[in-house]
Amino acid sequence: MLFRDNQQQPIATNIRIILMAGILVSCMLVATIGIITWYALQNVNHQVENLVNETATKSNLIYEMRIAARERNLHLAMSLLVDDPFLIDEEWMKFKEQGTLFLIAREKFKSQNPGKTESLLLQKQRELSKHAVKLQYELNDLRLSGNYIKAIEVLHEEISIQVKVFSVLDEILAIHEKNNKLIINKLFSSQEKTQKAIALLIISIFSIIYLTSTFLIKRLSIQAEEIKNEGIKYKALIEGSMDGILVLDKKSIIDCNNNALRLFGVDSLTELNRIGLDYFSQFSEEKSAIKSDGIFNAINHALVNNKKRYEWVFKKANNDTFPSDIELQGIELNENNYVQMIIRDITERERIKKALQDANENLENKVKERTDELTKTNQKMLGLAHSAGMSEVASGVLHNVGNVLNSVNVSSSIIKNRALNSRARNLNKVIDILHKNKGNIDDFLKNDEAGKLVIPFLEQLSEKITREQEDQIQEINSLTNNVDHIKNIISMQQSYAGNIGVIEKIKTGDIANDAIDINLSSINNSGINLSKYYDTDYEISIDKHKLIQILVNLISNAKHAVMNGGKSDKNIILGIKKHNNNIIFFVEDNGIGIDEKDIEHVFEFGFKKRVEGHGYGLHHSAISAKELGGTLTVDSDGMNKGATFTLTIPIEQK
Repeated sequence: MLFRDNQQQPIATNIRIILMAGILVSCMLVATIGIITWYALQNVNHQVENLVNETATKSNLIYEMRIAARERNLHLAMSLLVDDPFLIDEEWMKFKEQGTLFLIAREKFKSQNPGKTESLLLQKQRELSKHAVKLQYELNDLRLSGNYIKAIEVLHEEISIQVKVFSVLDEILAIHEKNNKLIINKLFSSQEKTQKAIALLIISIFSIIYLTSTFLIKRLSIQAEEIKNEGIKYKALIEGSMDGILVLDKKSIIDCNNNALRLFGVDSLTELNRIGLDYFSQFSEEKSAIKSDGIFNAINHALVNNKKRYEWVFKKANNDTFPSDIELQGIELNENNYVQMIIRDITERERIKKALQDANENLENKVKERTDELTKTNQKMLGLAHSAGMSEVASGVLHNVGNVLNSVNVSSSIIKNRALNSRARNLNKVIDILHKNKGNIDDFLKNDEAGKLVIPFLEQLSEKITREQEDQIQEINSLTNNVDHIKNIISMQQSYAGNIGVIEKIKTGDIANDAIDINLSSINNSGINLSKYYDTDYEISIDKHKLIQILVNLISNAKHAVMNGGKSDKNIILGIKKHNNNIIFFVEDNGIGIDEKDIEHVFEFGFKKRVEGHGYGLHHSAISAKELGGTLTVDSDGMNKGATFTLTIPIEQK
């Protein structure tokens, strides 16, 4: 890198001379050790190779004899067990083949110059094999004459002799192994002198290295400490920076850190220079520095008298663009003038800034629009209900609208509170701090304890603001869905004036999830645990708006029941199951429960136990269930023991 002190050059030259002298002497000694070691290893390798080859050959031949003897006995025994003459002849021929293989392996072993003891054991094996062969042919004659009992007796005798043959072969292997150990011990003892010579040379090399190192350490300890500190500072300031740092002359990029390569989407400094900053800065459309005039670098050189700062939009290698803050600083290295350029990607900062502006501008308008729309919808619904003369139905519709409006109010309050308490306000504090230190922003961010926290704080703030936006969008979507449901309730109310309800095919799970979503905001804010148990997800043909009104009403009543129950664990279960040709929806809670004497009055018009209740929600739901061809029932074990409402709907509407 260019970040190097010129005063270190004479010291570096002395270091190179001393090191080269030490390395030269060390290399000569290492070469001597290498030659001696090579010759010693060659000798050992040659002897070991001969020993391995001889050992492998003899061992293989002994095992070949063992295998041949074993296979020969096996085929001899098989000739007594089979009845087919052809198979008997085949086993006898295999018996002879294995005998031939045994003799071939034995003769090869003899050609390997066995020792005196091995030769005596081979002779012993030969005498045993002669006796065994005699018994083998005697066994064959007995088999041919049909005397199998006598043949089996002879086979037993022959096998006992073969066991002795195997024992002789094992003795040969043991002797062979013993001889190998003796040879290896001789090889190890012959290497002691060579090892001593090599050890002496190694000690000499370490002595030279020690003396050279001691001299260098005494002379260069202070300079080494300075170089170490400079390396640490370089790594912390240059490679540890989240910004791209480049060093420019008037035509090209002299050096850069890894973050600069990442910003422009290239893999190396060579590739960065091959394309050229004129292309990345959009001064030139030519993706080649050869065809570019280096205007961008020249302009930056002309700008720098003191530290300069400006904003720019760069293009990456893949043609994507990104806005950035640029800081220029003139530097002098080896009597040459360069420009240090620090590039900071401000894409995320600009995105957050724009998102905050858009959110602040649009949120208030959207809430006002939804509020006005709800007011008009409510007025329209009241007018339709009164004009149709259906006060009872209108009361039920108003109750259902009230349930949805509760969720709307909760969503509106959440959006308002999040807007008022948005962490985006903290961005102004950071901007004020940066403005106060804009004259020394680089030093402030790198060295000041508060400045070091700015970039991590902005990253965390960006994540939190992004999550705030996602939550606000979710609540706005919920608000929109609730308004749409109110519109659907009004459409259904209009049908009571003479239009027949529209029958649609729907999934039971989808309609149940919609009913949960309408109550979700108020349920979540009340610390209630709502569980789903969908035993089936059937497709039914039904007036979905009537069905969802019933489910919304049942979930809302369950919510109030668990809130008034006084229990720490507030649980509601919405379930779906199929029985015969009916779909059964049930809403179970562990709330305040229903007194036995009140069970039969629950669905009566005007009946209520809750002070803020109206007394017509469950009544209207029961009427709607009947209109759908089904029934709505309730079950409770008494006060403080919860309740279960069950809606039974036929799969096919009549």
